[in-house]
Amino acid sequence: KFHEKKMEKDQVTAPLMYEYVQGSFSHVPVGEYVNNGHAAPIVLKTDISINDQKDLLQQKITTPTGDEEKLSTYVTLEQTTSPTQINHQNGERYIKVIADIEERDLGSVNRDVQQLMKDFETPEGYELSIRGDLEEQQEMAQDMALVLALAIFLVFVVMAIQFNSLKHPFIIMSIVPVTITGVIIGMFITQKELSVMSAIGIVMLVGIVLNNGILLIDRVKQMRNQGLAVNEALVDAGRNRLRPIFMTTLTTVGGMIPLALATDGASGYQSPLAVVIISGLLFSTLITLLLIPAIYLVFEDLGNGLKRVFIRKKKTPQDKTEGARVSS
Repeated sequence: KFHEKKMEKDQVTAPLMYEYVQGSFSHVPVGEYVNNGHAAPIVLKTDISINDQKDLLQQKITTPTGDEEKLSTYVTLEQTTSPTQINHQNGERYIKVIADIEERDLGSVNRDVQQLMKDFETPEGYELSIRGDLEEQQEMAQDMALVLALAIFLVFVVMAIQFNSLKHPFIIMSIVPVTITGVIIGMFITQKELSVMSAIGIVMLVGIVLNNGILLIDRVKQMRNQGLAVNEALVDAGRNRLRPIFMTTLTTVGGMIPLALATDGASGYQSPLAVVIISGLLFSTLITLLLIPAIYLVFEDLGNGLKRVFIRKKKTPQDKTEGARVSS
């Protein structure tokens, strides 16, 4: 800490004091001594011994006025802390707070950090942001949500073109929320965490479970085209498609069981994908045979109700009058 009033009075500047302090510690090379072909450097240094702060403050400096004053006259040493490195990003300073995770998953730590940041009162001029693994996890979740939405949209478009209808794709897509429910149950039972591989498994699972709905609805459409009633078509489709649906499910689940039960080094990374597919597929298969027929009947009733409404609107009062004249 500088004593500015005393420095101003004696015309002492900080560079002047720095020069004297530096001279007390510096070694100046002045030559070289050679003896029998061996050279040794010759350096010039002060004979003053400085071992602690007290010795340093006792050193005398010559002021511009010609007087000698102790260094303690102009400065006071204080212990303080300062950053060893100042980081900048986009012209602004930032400080990194780094921590390791132990015996906890990244998702739960992320939730705690988010709550801590929410409750923290940030001083004016400061802001908080997440970096590192937590930031990568958030970006991954956003990317996977976008991929899942795009995959569902493309599947819906393909089914709408193939069925030449919007009703049937909506009915088939109704099993997607049920599938996600099965995934959550499976992850909870096995205590697996949501990772990149499990998110990829959800995207894969959407395509797999929709195949079962397509098999069922396609058979219902065939039976309806042959003149069967709605209830008869649904019963016939469920009876005829039950075996292929279960065969597809069991073969896929059987192929994923070894990966889900693996215990090698890569199992912690790959096992969540298998758990997602197994739990989601088993749960959705059992629900598909009940949910899709029920939703199909709901859409059928809504369609019949709308048809009756439009038919009534087409009947005008003039048509009713002409009908009454013909009857009379």
